[in-house]
Amino acid sequence: MPEFGARQNWHDTADAGAGPLGADPDRSRARQPSPSRAASPAAERAGSTPSRFAIPHPAEASPGAAPSETVTVVAPPPPGLTAGTLIATRRGPVPVERLRPGDRLQTLDEGLAPLIRLARWRAPAQGARAPVLIAAGVLGNDRALVLAPGHRLLLRPEAGPLADQEVLVVAAALVGAEGVTRAPQNRIDWFAPILAQHAVIFAENARIESLLPLPDALGALPPADRAALEISTASRPGIALPVRPIVPEARARRLLLRHGCRLGPPDPGG
Repeated sequence: MPEFGARQNWHDTADAGAGPLGADPDRSRARQPSPSRAASPAAERAGSTPSRFAIPHPAEASPGAAPSETVTVVAPPPPGLTAGTLIATRRGPVPVERLRPGDRLQTLDEGLAPLIRLARWRAPAQGARAPVLIAAGVLGNDRALVLAPGHRLLLRPEAGPLADQEVLVVAAALVGAEGVTRAPQNRIDWFAPILAQHAVIFAENARIESLLPLPDALGALPPADRAALEISTASRPGIALPVRPIVPEARARRLLLRHGCRLGPPDPGG
């Protein structure tokens, strides 16, 4: 099984049964944690009991219907967390809205990393932009977790071309899996932690991303946050490099339909 190399990205340009596609050296750091690095307490809890889930195939919902994996792709909504979401920090779990610049957040790969800025904005939350509600335990999360549909989580496909590799997938791709639903509201306040570089952090003990300043995310931010990030991106290009390969939503759904996925390290002896 090929491993992810540094600075690799995946593109949805072929059947999901095919191998890795279209490496892009300028768009992904794609780092895997070193086996020798001691896991943080949050990482140990998140990885101790891998969670498994799969999206039901359309044929299961409509007996007799021809199998179909067609997915309508729309522009991805921006990422975001809701108020009250607990983020792992040096001083323990802290509600995301109470984070302040300088707070040290627990990351999966780099230990503690300082918060540079906390972006916040209010946006409509219906239709394709309705929040995604993930029930407790589905992704190793201690409590229910509410994410913007464009917020990415760290997943590990069980089989297929990406078996046992860590990838980032938007929350919207999980809708339809057991315990993952939409939770529409009229409007909602979103929060997004920004670090000096893209990282995997812990929200309710689930592995999610910090804000990655790509155009879809920047377009949703208030002018002050957007301007600050654009300046940071220009002076530090690495801030916009994904910490893991990003699997587009359409391909992610196909992988989940066919193979399911799990969270956490490989099973012992696997």
